[in-house]
Amino acid sequence: MKTSRRGFTLIELLVVIAIIAVLIALLLPAVQQAREAARRTQCKNNLKQIGLAMHNYHDTYNYFPMGWMFDQRPAIPNAHGWGTMVLPFLEQGNLYSIYNFNHVFAAPEGILAGMYPNSQNRTVITTKLPVFMCPSSPTGGEIYTDTISYPPLSWKASASDYSAVSGFRGALYNNYVQPVTGNFSDRAGMLLDMTVTSAGSGGRIRRMGSVSDGTSNTLLIAEIAGRPTLYRKGQPVTGFATGAGWGDVLNGENWFSGSLYDGTGTEGPCVINCTNDRGRGAYSFHTGGIQILLTDGSVRFVSENIPSPTFCKLIVPNDGFVVGEF
Repeated sequence: MKTSRRGFTLIELLVVIAIIAVLIALLLPAVQQAREAARRTQCKNNLKQIGLAMHNYHDTYNYFPMGWMFDQRPAIPNAHGWGTMVLPFLEQGNLYSIYNFNHVFAAPEGILAGMYPNSQNRTVITTKLPVFMCPSSPTGGEIYTDTISYPPLSWKASASDYSAVSGFRGALYNNYVQPVTGNFSDRAGMLLDMTVTSAGSGGRIRRMGSVSDGTSNTLLIAEIAGRPTLYRKGQPVTGFATGAGWGDVLNGENWFSGSLYDGTGTEGPCVINCTNDRGRGAYSFHTGGIQILLTDGSVRFVSENIPSPTFCKLIVPNDGFVVGEF
């Protein structure tokens, strides 16, 4: 006697497909969260390595590197950023050995080709270094070209997702910080600019002992990710965000003025995750905030909802204000 085998009905097949779709919908966010957690951990490790390099630099020279330095001693004045200064402490001694601090950081790009035809500085600062790349950022160490009109200069560099924070500008202080906190004795951060001449140097350097607010309460490096693409609230927009490169001098010049909450404007109360335009605030592609390197070498995640006065207290190493929880 023959028996027939019963197959799936259309309804049963649709039910199975629906169950699979539900399982995928449940698992996909968990997978994405796990991936972002791994990327965030790697970003944190990058900042820890940079922090260790900063401390080793301080141990060697008894001060932290400048955000950027303008050197007038050579026949042709030049400038250099903090990223090139810490290369030997990031296990990049080979790059450091071919970088010439007597040449302009961008040499031999553009008009500098005739002045420094054999310079390898451009080769150095266009090298993609993973320690300067947050895995959550879409930039991936992009090689970009930037220009300034005076002096007429262009340069190429590999983008970084981390930057010095020079301090905060009067617009942010006068309108959003001072009315809440009272007077700051200083508005400058840890990594400052310096001009060096044959007569000496002008500017300030920071030492560990001068951080009277406590090294665990003072910001050293912050995420400003995604540059040179200009972002506002997670979306790329028309424009160019300067100072992206780890070897770009402008990476060491970031005086925050804030922005409006939509990322527009030249000043405002928002200092985290509204825009990555240079001089506006910090920015990352992590959900809910950014990672910062503190002067003691630790790395903290800071909520994008932190009040701007509190964030400004973290920037200044000797303002005398109690930061509290952040």
